[in-house]
Amino acid sequence: MVKNVATSELIDEEAEVAPDSGSIPVWLWELDISAYARIVFCYLKVYHGRGARSKIFPGQALIAERNGISIRTVKRSIKELETSGAIGVQRRGKNKTNVYTLYWFGPRKENS
Repeated sequence: MVKNVATSELIDEEAEVAPDSGSIPVWLWELDISAYARIVFCYLKVYHGRGARSKIFPGQALIAERNGISIRTVKRSIKELETSGAIGVQRRGKNKTNVYTLYWFGPRKENS
């Protein structure tokens, strides 16, 4: 179980179904994050829409290239998104892509 930071609602992540890849969540604009972080989130959301996976793993170089930003900016943006609770990041090690989990229904932090 996780807690939606905005509403304090407990959510069972396993029960969630992702909305269509064309919709942008309103809560994304309410977070205190950079415009680049929003761009990266939106790219991850569109990338997710290409398959039925709940976890995705595009490389940072691909994210940077497709959005016309530097890899360094992508890294900062991913850190912002992770810190804000908008995404989860599983680091798999050197020379492997990270695995990203998008939190469709609002930012959250692990329930303690």
